[in-house]
Amino acid sequence: MFLVACVTFSNTLFAEELPEPQKSKLITKFPFILTSRGIIIIKANVGIFHESLNFVLDTGSGGISLDSAVAERYHLTANITDDTIKGIAQIKRAAFIMNQSLTLPGLTVDNLNFHLNDYSFLSSAHNIRIDGVIGYSFLKSFIVGIDYDKQVIEIRKPGTYVYPKNGYIAKTNVDKLAAVNVTLIDSIRTESHFYFDTGADMCFLLSEAFVEESNVLKNNKKIFLSGAEGIGGKKEMLLTTIDEVSIGPYAIKKVPAYIFNDTYNISNYPQTGGVIGNEIMARFNVIVNYPAGEIHISPNMTFKNPFDYSYVGCTVIEENGRAIIKNIVKDSPAQWAGLKDDDIIFGINNNFNNNVGEYKTLLSDAGAKLKVFLLRGGQVTSTTLEVKSIL
Repeated sequence: MFLVACVTFSNTLFAEELPEPQKSKLITKFPFILTSRGIIIIKANVGIFHESLNFVLDTGSGGISLDSAVAERYHLTANITDDTIKGIAQIKRAAFIMNQSLTLPGLTVDNLNFHLNDYSFLSSAHNIRIDGVIGYSFLKSFIVGIDYDKQVIEIRKPGTYVYPKNGYIAKTNVDKLAAVNVTLIDSIRTESHFYFDTGADMCFLLSEAFVEESNVLKNNKKIFLSGAEGIGGKKEMLLTTIDEVSIGPYAIKKVPAYIFNDTYNISNYPQTGGVIGNEIMARFNVIVNYPAGEIHISPNMTFKNPFDYSYVGCTVIEENGRAIIKNIVKDSPAQWAGLKDDDIIFGINNNFNNNVGEYKTLLSDAGAKLKVFLLRGGQVTSTTLEVKSIL
């Protein structure tokens, strides 16, 4: 009787001492800008400076960073460290600006160490000035909800949180980057973890090693030579499609995918097979809960939108209000049409509106034959460009 009473008393005491889990509380909510290529832009200030800067919300970043031009303008001194930053085409030592604050609408976060990068290539690609990237250093401390339908972000304190009834909770072990389990079906059915990357303006980035060892692709797949640009410069890649991609219960058909030789193992193969980018993830409203190791997704209004299957083999950027040709790929439709780097497009077919967005839309019409009017070295010329399909 005495023994039983003691055990019962002890258990009761222990239960009473356990604190109740804290509920997550809303800190702030504010709108974001969504670029034409699906990148999330957040307005924020750094340190004591009141200038409104454009930051990319990037789950593919293991820290937080500032454009080198902004640091120079603010006369901020960087410290070179032994830490390294990996990119698709380079690995380099990191320079940090230490102990700075980040001020968002309704929230200031102190003691952040910003590493420096040159984001001029991002600014050109997205036709908006990019001043920095917000990644893990911020995301690790909050629950961040991204509503693409309303283009609103909610930031909450960590704690118990009731997710929306509709959706799927992907479990993830967060070690600066978060990876989710994905099923791919093409020649075979295979599974792997892929880094969840809202800053990558593509559907999938597959490491060459994963593709070769899994034998996931059918032998008769169309594969095109292409390329991409990121931290460290440009990288040659292959472009193809995956028949079906599934995240939890959500299956997506005919998904464009890039394949690259992962020289610096940014994909961390074989633990992960590559990167799942924003052209997939922006089809969901997303709740990023790094403190709990969870990512909740639910399809939004764009979930069933068609993908872009066009292949031209060059990049079109906006520079001083003009559409400029860059990065001509060997043996591509752009090269066959005789396009050159730095050609200026001033018309396509009957469209002479000088609207870069409209020109890009015309160039993404797979199967179309386009009459392209160009300025080259001050001279007017024209050519016929056939847009290929990767399907």
